[in-house]
Amino acid sequence: MSSSSRQLYRQLIRVCSDFTNKKMAKKMKYNVREIFELHKEETSSQRISVLLEDGKKVQFSYFLEFY
Repeated sequence: MSSSSRQLYRQLIRVCSDFTNKKMAKKMKYNVREIFELHKEETSSQRISVLLEDGKKVQFSYFLEFY
């Protein structure tokens, strides 16, 4: 896992931890882990860039929705 993907993973987990609804936080953390697990074997640098950009957009939308 590259440092940028690891950083995004940690940021998404941190955002999920801040949810006031603990049940939702647990589900979102599970979803983040599953998505990263699903794509861990990705080797195409172009596809990885797309996945990272999508993840950043998701992180930003969670941030706006819950803060």
